Amino acid sequence: DGREHTHVEFRFAVFRPFPGEILVGEVKHMDPTGVLISLGFFDDVFVPSHEIRGRFDQLTQEWVWNYEGNHFRITKDAKFRLRTTKVHFSPKPQLNAPHADAWERSYRGVHTEEGPEGRSTASTGNTAASKSIAGYEASMRVEGTIREDGLGCLSWWEAEEEQEDN
Repeated sequence: DGREHTHVEFRFAVFRPFPGEILVGEVKHMDPTGVLISLGFFDDVFVPSHEIRGRFDQLTQEWVWNYEGNHFRITKDAKFRLRTTKVHFSPKPQLNAPHADAWERSYRGVHTEEGPEGRSTASTGNTAASKSIAGYEASMRVEGTIREDGLGCLSWWEAEEEQEDN
């Protein structure tokens, strides 16, 4: 009859954090709208600017928290702790959105430009699409805050945790 059957075995994990849950990941991208965090298996964790202590430094393209004369920076690839505030679900994934491909390239740190003879060349840096990671819409997006003690870059709190252990 021409049919083919394939036996498939698989495992899957369900991830749906609840508001108030503490998550730890790595900083993947930041801009004046906020910080994008990757958990390794999930890349759509966002901390909006109003949930970040400090200000965005346009020169270094990093968030800086000035506390009692000390400057604490959020750096790319830094280990990061946040408290979940919201979980958003898109009514339908925006996989074919015009900005999705450009955003994906900028999120990964690579964008393409037209080179000689119309060929595409890759380079690193920011694109116009990466100027606002807040506008990116995924099928599920987690938002969080770092406006509480113990949240933000893990390196900010390491010395304090070591003192408590002694």
